[in-house]
Amino acid sequence: MLFVALAVQSLLIPLPRHCPARSCGAVCMVAATPAGFDVPTETVSDAPSEDPAPATEPTLEEQFLAMAAAPDGWADGSGLKAKLAELEKQYDSGQDPAAVKALLHGSWKLVSSTDASVSLTGSAPKSYTKTLGHVQSFRKPDPMDVFSGNKDKLFFMETTEVVANEKVGSSLTACIKGGFEVKPAGAVAEAYTAREVEGLSQEGPFASYNRWTCAYLSEAVRVCRLASGAVRVYEKVDATAAKAEVSRLASALVTIDPEAGADELVEEEEEYDDPNIPAWQKRIDKLDGTKRTKDGTPIINHGPGRFGPSTGGPP
Repeated sequence: MLFVALAVQSLLIPLPRHCPARSCGAVCMVAATPAGFDVPTETVSDAPSEDPAPATEPTLEEQFLAMAAAPDGWADGSGLKAKLAELEKQYDSGQDPAAVKALLHGSWKLVSSTDASVSLTGSAPKSYTKTLGHVQSFRKPDPMDVFSGNKDKLFFMETTEVVANEKVGSSLTACIKGGFEVKPAGAVAEAYTAREVEGLSQEGPFASYNRWTCAYLSEAVRVCRLASGAVRVYEKVDATAAKAEVSRLASALVTIDPEAGADELVEEEEEYDDPNIPAWQKRIDKLDGTKRTKDGTPIINHGPGRFGPSTGGPP
């Protein structure tokens, strides 16, 4: 009885925080017993008993996107073209246009392309301007959009592009809006009629077209093949991720190129060889479109027939 009473009075005291036994992740307790009694120490482990699940092999689409995102993805020998060929073998190019259109609805970010220098918004006309990337959104028309009073709801297609200017070390964001049409054999035609730069609408008529064929299309990946032979790879993302991608591109550091625009300066210097033409006159000529010969004489060309027949009198 004495033994039982003493055993009941024993206390379990947690090990100190600095105890090396704690490094194993287990909860250890030591028994405090009267002298002369040995009580076994109890150890309770909180480590998971199940083995971790084995890592899954990436899908063909995931492998393709990872390779396309690499800086040298399209280089010969990279294996990207072979992966694309595997995807194209799995793709049914004869899908109904309605099914293709349904897959297109949503937001897509450009992963890579073989024609990266091409600007879809027409915002990179100079040698020192280049596109950094773009996102596209395809929207399903709603019959009630015509009654909303919001003209933006009359557009079913948008492309937002970020363009860098290496002459001044900055970038701008341009957005073109319009619609799209899906034809048999996966042919898609994008048509744009409105353009915004840094959120401001550009006045005057605007028209831009982008035509391509689906080389591969799924819920996650889109591969476009253009008539020029160029290939563009897109990944489907949600609207929030699409906006984040535009912000990421717009915040990228653009390094100033000291040689940027040098060819334009040479052209201007060759156009005005006469030192008697002051700089302010050259600026005015540039603004109003006046052209001069190399000796400074204005070139006046009103076009044929502007002032009537050249016979010297009325007909």
